[in-house]
Amino acid sequence: MISAPLYFLATQTARFGGLQGTKLSSAKKVIKQIVSDTNLTAGANFGLMEWSSSANIRVGITDNGARFIYSNVDGISANGGTNLAKAMRTARDYFRSGVVDNWDLTCSLNFLIE
Repeated sequence: MISAPLYFLATQTARFGGLQGTKLSSAKKVIKQIVSDTNLTAGANFGLMEWSSSANIRVGITDNGARFIYSNVDGISANGGTNLAKAMRTARDYFRSGVVDNWDLTCSLNFLIE
């Protein structure tokens, strides 16, 4: 079985799925709910990248990525711009670097969630 890499891209007052707070705090809550649900994480590799004026891979895509994201996502803060083009280039370069096994196979599912 080829696991499906899932990469979160985290980037402020809104309500998401009944959660109230800033966009960022709501996104953190949703991400933590996803990565702590074994029904969603089984067989999937997760990673986490944040961006503003620049892009930073906080958690590389691994089979333990969901666990690392849960403890890492609260460290993201909102500052700078929202250079989505830079984030997409960084994600593309990360996948192309060879760090993520089988990312380019037709049977491999890869998702970027903004």
